[in-house]
Amino acid sequence: ELCSWAEHKPIDNGEPPLIIPETAELTLHESLASEKWIKDTSEILAVLCEKLKNSDIGEHILGIHIGSGVYSEWHHYGFGAHPDYSRSMLKRFRKFLKEKYGTEKLLNDAWGTKNVTFDNVELPSWERRFSETDTYFRDCIKDRDVADSLECLQLVVPEAIISFCKVIKKKWPEVLTGAFYGYFFGVFGIIATTGGHLAIKHLFDNEKYIDFLA
Repeated sequence: ELCSWAEHKPIDNGEPPLIIPETAELTLHESLASEKWIKDTSEILAVLCEKLKNSDIGEHILGIHIGSGVYSEWHHYGFGAHPDYSRSMLKRFRKFLKEKYGTEKLLNDAWGTKNVTFDNVELPSWERRFSETDTYFRDCIKDRDVADSLECLQLVVPEAIISFCKVIKKKWPEVLTGAFYGYFFGVFGIIATTGGHLAIKHLFDNEKYIDFLA
């Protein structure tokens, strides 16, 4: 269903949300950073909550478990291969940098660059983001841009989870809300850096919307 949505709902300058090679063939998926995907899905989710709440089974529903991403466990599509290089992710990355550094001078100072702006910055290449030699550790001077891109990649997952749980809580305050989240760092080895499960504090900080993690 979501693959179908991605194919027929172009975003950001008419390009699809995300195309990633999970298999030998290109598979089309939504970007978890897509504002349009979150908006469209939130509207449908609100209708679903209303219908379920007022249905014959409504009184028997204890909670709603939100799922998306690989296995519906909130891993980025293509993590360990080529996760999210979509325009949506680039847009979120640029916003993230502006929020983190505030000024372009501070951004360039941190990155050791001179001419990077919030409008022209690009995501680091896959070869630099996924380094077998650097493994878990990064040089925070030489690879500050890589570290920032991975931090942003992690952040968009809890942001999406919280967005959807807010919709449920608004429409149906009585039910519990939660999601699969919290794989510890060693579960996937180095590909955990691109999986999306390393920003759990963001969920803890929004506990009024999140009742459980699985």
